[in-house]
Amino acid sequence: MNSLMLEFFVGNFQLYSMMKLFQQVTDGALLHPEGIYRELAPDYEDYVYNPKYLLFTITHELEISLKLYELINTLTMCKNSYNCPIRASSQLCHIGTSSYVEYFEVIQDGTDDILLSCHNHTVMIDPQTRRPKAIPNGSELAKRITNTKSSKRVQPMAPPTGAFCNIVKVQYTDTDSNSHANLASYVTFCINTLFGAVKQGYFTKDKLYNGNIRKVTMLYTGESLIDDQLLVKTWQDRAEDSKVYFALEKKGNIIVHCSFDYYPKTKQPSQL
Repeated sequence: MNSLMLEFFVGNFQLYSMMKLFQQVTDGALLHPEGIYRELAPDYEDYVYNPKYLLFTITHELEISLKLYELINTLTMCKNSYNCPIRASSQLCHIGTSSYVEYFEVIQDGTDDILLSCHNHTVMIDPQTRRPKAIPNGSELAKRITNTKSSKRVQPMAPPTGAFCNIVKVQYTDTDSNSHANLASYVTFCINTLFGAVKQGYFTKDKLYNGNIRKVTMLYTGESLIDDQLLVKTWQDRAEDSKVYFALEKKGNIIVHCSFDYYPKTKQPSQL
């Protein structure tokens, strides 16, 4: 649906840009003049200025291929002498009473390699009550879905005693049109906390931080607004030290669960 260049990802850490890309694809799908998305949210043009509903994401499941890291290495070394067109698409794979699941792909033009894929579970919310709102004609729209790509339910993980902690404050630039912190901002909070943990020797650095992330999962159980103070906790999986978890707390309650699953060192991208 969208055609982009891979320079979008080049930087010190690319995960933030990946998350922003998926948000752009979501908005583009809802604004497309044809198709089932248009029937799902027919008045999306007025979403920011006169919202009749809000769209809150419940879960994200993002998978990143090694091919993407190889392309990023190439772009970083070649600077402006190498281009890699990519295209991004979004499809609905489930519609429920008040929520729906989307499947995204970012594909390399020419090879059709899947660089990124992601499942998003989104709920339609009443702007007055901040509670779920029924999707108009949801049952009828569900009958027309042909994409059967499913996802597993993201499970929350309780932080153990002694988890590494970091305090962050939600800034205006961390928020979106719903006036709460967005996906990319929460990922940034987690990355910065992880870096602090590695720097202080809390994690097994040689098995974790120098690798590349294979999978990111996010589960939202609450929201944070401008000036909210969050306590970000992180810890390694006891059985797999290539997996780390995060819990973001607001006033003692966990509002976001997150995990990063790293590729093993034996499966790192080649230096092109």
